[in-house]
Amino acid sequence: MKSWFSVFLVLAAAGLLFPAIAPAQGGRPDNEFEVETFYYSDGDLDTGGDAGSFRVTGARVGLEIGWLVANYGYRLYDWEDVARLPFGDGVGEPWEDLHGGALGFSHDEMVNRSWGYFVRAQATTAFEEEMDDSFGALGLAGLMYGIPEWNLMFRLGAAYSWNEGTSQVFPLVGVDWGGRGGPGLSVAVGIPLTAVTYRFSEQTAIRARVGFDSDTFRLADDNPASPEGYLETEDIGGEIALLYNLTPTMRLTLAAGYLFDRTLTLYDSDGEGGAEFDAEEAATARAQLSFSF
Repeated sequence: MKSWFSVFLVLAAAGLLFPAIAPAQGGRPDNEFEVETFYYSDGDLDTGGDAGSFRVTGARVGLEIGWLVANYGYRLYDWEDVARLPFGDGVGEPWEDLHGGALGFSHDEMVNRSWGYFVRAQATTAFEEEMDDSFGALGLAGLMYGIPEWNLMFRLGAAYSWNEGTSQVFPLVGVDWGGRGGPGLSVAVGIPLTAVTYRFSEQTAIRARVGFDSDTFRLADDNPASPEGYLETEDIGGEIALLYNLTPTMRLTLAAGYLFDRTLTLYDSDGEGGAEFDAEEAATARAQLSFSF
């Protein structure tokens, strides 16, 4: 089981995946609160014949105060034609409400004009109902090397993730170019996300990005698809977003996107099995409000 989604969330919250549009007063805020809602449209399960479908609605809140980072996420699955699903009991929905949260610390700093570092550590949980056997941990660290006269920043590091039954190491690689000093183009190429941003002003920017994300949830004791088992979701997709600073301390993000590769994988209570199910593509929409203080 993978934990790329946890890595993605930590890096995105820290601004390490791509340069964020800065608040109007300039600089990255020490403290930030954000709330987000998102939607994935209907997608049939690709089983080679008639199968059920699902859509996803969700929300997330995040808080960063100094080095402290905390977030909570919620997903609601809405199913159609459950009798045709390749998993579950054919009567009830295999799962509906999924929850996830993380608590830890995050810090990055340039120690001189060229060299810097980043370090993160988080305890995580993701579950349907019961929280036992749902806990995990994520740690990552790396170096940053900047060439200010070329507006370049290189990032290299590694992430280690652990949850029930598995542990993995991931590379973290990225290169950022341009756009940090004001309006203009910026490009961030890396794993697990690549993005291109154009800032029209200190208030307004457009961003296109493509990336991969994954998460693993501990299913309920009486779940009809895999009792006390695990669900892994994997998505590859992209989006185009408008970022607008409503005030010097408030930013609005509106995004539309498309998931072109989607997979659901079910594991038993020991993290074994790995029954994999592909889903059709889906359109996405996302809205976020961020407050710095």
